[in-house]
Amino acid sequence: MLSRAVDSLADGDRDTVLCWTAVLVVVGGVLAGLSISRHRTMTRVRMDAAFRTVSVVNAHAVRLGATLERRARTGEVVAIGGGDAWTIGRSLTATGPGVGVVLAYIVIAALLLRISVPLAVVVLAGVPVLALIVGPATRRLRKVGTPYGTVQITADRPIKGETPDDDRDHRGTVGRRAGRCGHG
Repeated sequence: MLSRAVDSLADGDRDTVLCWTAVLVVVGGVLAGLSISRHRTMTRVRMDAAFRTVSVVNAHAVRLGATLERRARTGEVVAIGGGDAWTIGRSLTATGPGVGVVLAYIVIAALLLRISVPLAVVVLAGVPVLALIVGPATRRLRKVGTPYGTVQITADRPIKGETPDDDRDHRGTVGRRAGRCGHG
């Protein structure tokens, strides 16, 4: 579509340029709507999986009753309720886009092979090579970014022994005086 709009622009055909521009705007709006729907669906799937996991663990804990203390430590049950349930939910949200990527790769391969075999080979071989090159770099970036994220998360926790009353926000929790959104 964009190439047709550019070709029309080069030919000086203003009406065709406007038509293709309108088509691009509509397609962009449709893609934005689909992205919002995808995000909402993935969030719903993730939350549903986490809640179902917690529900199953709770039901099993109730069935076990007093014998639960002998079979599992408290930390194990809490870990399942908190960390494991969230991990299961996140894995389900990764599955959908992963399947979508594979299907898109297959469709693009079929379309490119119809257009040009050399172009298809370059693109289809180039994507995995690019992933192999970029993957380690993003791993390093994640490793460097993780401590920064941890500092950001713990920045709002009170320092041991320091809880001045004038530093409490509207919920009564301790926060930093400057730099917090809405608590300038």
